[in-house]
Parts: sequence; C-alpha cells; structure tokens
Amino acid sequence: MKKVALASIWLTAILLLNAAFTMAAETIRYNGSSILLVTVIKPLSEAFTQKTGVVFDLKGKDTGFGLEKMIAGECDIVGSGTDKVDKYQQQAGGSLKAYKFAQEGVAIAVNALNPVNDLSMAQLTDIMTGKVEEWSAIGWPQGKKIVPVSCAKDTAHYENMVKTVLKDAPFGANTIYAQVNPLVPAEIAKYPGAIGYTGLSVFEGKQGIRIITLGGVALSQETVSSGAYRRSSPRPGCSR
Repeated sequence: MKKVALASIWLTAILLLNAAFTMAAETIRYNGSSILLVTVIKPLSEAFTQKTGVVFDLKGKDTGFGLEKMIAGECDIVGSGTDKVDKYQQQAGGSLKAYKFAQEGVAIAVNALNPVNDLSMAQLTDIMTGKVEEWSAIGWPQGKKIVPVSCAKDTAHYENMVKTVLKDAPFGANTIYAQVNPLVPAEIAKYPGAIGYTGLSVFEGKQGIRIITLGGVALSQETVSSGAYRRSSPRPGCSR
C-alpha cells in the first residue's frame, strides 16, 4: 500500500485493535475517526449485530482521542486516518495491532452556487492559507469572499492537508473548522464562497455542495491508484 506522499490525497483506513480484545465479547466498543464511524463502522456493525447478536458501543471523534481511550482500557477498536501511531504504541507498551483495510481519495468541494470547476494545487494552497481571499482572483468574476472550511483540528485529514498542501503553513485567519469531519459538507453548503475538503464518501449524496477537479483530474479510484489525482492521505484503524 502506498503511504502519504507530498501533494497526495490518499486515506488508508486502518483499524487498531486491542491485543486483549476477543470476539467473545458481548459488546464491542469503538472510538476514533468519526468519518470511519459514519461511512464504514456503523453500517457494518449493524449487519454484524443482526447476524450475531453482538452489540456495538459506537463513539467517534478523532484518531488521537480514540487511541487515548483505548490505552485507558475504554474501547476495543479504534478507527484511524493515519498509521503514524508510534507515540501511542509506546504508551500502549507495543500492544497495538493495526489493520489497513481501505484507501479513500480526499475530495475538494465548493458551494453549489460556485461556477469554478477546477483548481491547481498552487491555487488550493493559496486559498487554504488565505493568500487568495476572493473568488474573482480564481475565475468567478462576481464571486464572493472565499470561506475555507477545514476538517477538525488534529484529525488525520487536517494534518495531511497541512503537510501536503499547506506545506506546514497555517490555515487562513477566516477558516471555519468543522466540529467533526462529517459536518464539513454542511458548513460548505452554508456559505456561497465556501470551499473545503474531506473524504469522498462524506461528500457523496450531500446537497448544496459540488466536488471539483484538481489540476484537471477528477477524483476516482483509478486516478488515486495511478497517482494522477494529486491529493490523497492514509486512513487506518487499530486494536490492542
């Protein structure tokens, strides 16, 4: 599996498991990535419960929060957007076990009223850092003021965007941060000048937003796998 590269947008889904965790448990406790919770864990857990009777206690916030709960013995499975869990592995005494099970492209979306269809990587960087503040500079002559919408701070999506697109520069001063990543589409839909990013599965089917191309390349499984789509990041899970 490819790992995060500069100016790439993969998300490798990883489940981190507690080594002491057994499938004999009557209740399986999940915490960690809210995106994995909404898009993967919840539907799968419902099907698993229906078939086995095993109940799931599902809570989602971000990877770090979930790992802290796991180390404290308060959950069994953590959904993670990154395999960079070294500091937590040390705290857990080396008992975390990671299982990569998927990769997802990170999409860039604008408000549905925005006619801009494509951005270059350089334009995306300038927008997210606040260097460019008006859509008129991008290709929307009567456009509104740009409102960057970011994933929640300290999440894997946020950290990957800072590293690969912002190149460790801060987000612009007028950036709106979603409380949890699945709320990014709703924030973009509120403001005509909004633009944001998160996993493709979170944007799919949402009203008031439109996914755009990046450097003339549309996001798809094929373009992410080939490296043609230039924004990707890893997405993991774990147990102990």
